Amino acid sequence: MEPEIIRDPSSPIPVDIVRTTAADGSKQDEIKLTADAKLREAINKLAEEGAASLSLMIPDAKDEVSTIKISLARDVISLLTGRGLDLQFRTVNGEITIPAASLQGASGDVTMTIQPVKAAAQTKEIEGRANQAEIVLTATGGNEVTIIGRPVQIETNLQNREVELVLPLTGMADEVDPTKLGVYVEHSGGTTEFLTGEVVPLANGKGLKFTVDHFSTFALVKSDVALTSMHKAYISGYPGGLFKPENPITRAEMAAMLVKTVEMKEAGQAIRFSDVPAGHWAVEAIAKAYRMGLKQGYADGSFKPEKPVTRAEITAIAVKLMKSAAGQRGAGFSDTAGHWAEQAILAAQAAGIVSGYADGSFRPTALVTRAEAVTVLNRALERGPLFGGADVLPVWRDVPQTHWAFYEIAEASTEHTAMPRAEGGEQLK
Repeated sequence: MEPEIIRDPSSPIPVDIVRTTAADGSKQDEIKLTADAKLREAINKLAEEGAASLSLMIPDAKDEVSTIKISLARDVISLLTGRGLDLQFRTVNGEITIPAASLQGASGDVTMTIQPVKAAAQTKEIEGRANQAEIVLTATGGNEVTIIGRPVQIETNLQNREVELVLPLTGMADEVDPTKLGVYVEHSGGTTEFLTGEVVPLANGKGLKFTVDHFSTFALVKSDVALTSMHKAYISGYPGGLFKPENPITRAEMAAMLVKTVEMKEAGQAIRFSDVPAGHWAVEAIAKAYRMGLKQGYADGSFKPEKPVTRAEITAIAVKLMKSAAGQRGAGFSDTAGHWAEQAILAAQAAGIVSGYADGSFRPTALVTRAEAVTVLNRALERGPLFGGADVLPVWRDVPQTHWAFYEIAEASTEHTAMPRAEGGEQLK
């Protein structure tokens, strides 16, 4: 059978979808995006209008497509990243948004294959594995989960780059309890993951939005009880079992820590810093932290990724992370009056996130160590400290249990179930 050309009549983007029918009746869609003159014109127009993304709808009114194959040519990637546009694909089985920062630095064409799991028996098998997975049992307290809608299998060569997914809340009432929703993930290597997300509007209802950087099978599930979330590790150590608690934190390291532990709306536009090349290890983290408004650059267009973070800088970040930064102000310090971060320092002081020195000073320009950095972030995020015996907590060779930040470092460097915060911190389970 001859391929059929499908176009979304409501889309301003001139993209052809080639739909083919196999001998068994199954249908496959193929989309190849190349930077031809029409697509260039459309993308440039979107950028001039201030759009945040290039959004493509892949229509399937009869729900007959079993596979969607997407190919994104290198010239399109350059065009999108140069214009700071995210790329979004919308299907009847959910939405996929690839941030411009995640496309930046791609070495070649990007490919993606999307396959909804339509067979009821296969869905039931995935549900059975989810209910046997320790990571799910931990989150539900041993209760079973039920799959909502269809699982989706996604394979791509764009690995270790953050991508946002939205799976539809099919068949659920208008009022949904997000604390009872999660995403069970089966990776191709045999590992599993359990994620939580945010309920957001979709064209035909609501969906659960979450962020991933690896792909395989995703199943949206619900539980009859509120799910226990996970506290992911957001900082790691060095070879040889070292943490180096007294080492200063650099601006690049701080950006990497923030994006691993904080979910915030990305209101800022994509940006390129003159001293953060596409191959820099933290290029994506820096771009995302900038879009979240947590890190800024300098007037000359640089970011200075290796520059150490000061006490004033991390305090300003901490106040942005606090659930409530309004209200009380601390008494202040002898050396912060008139400082650019004075108000943030006063708010953080009142909240007990930062303190000063015995001589009444704060030393806003002093550098922040790795131990101090995780302590401030933990307090701002209301995480930990994480308590437990030496047999369950990581023992860094250079961080004995007598170290003043031992339990704060454990909280930041150990993935664990997030228990309700109580006086004194969390207990590792």
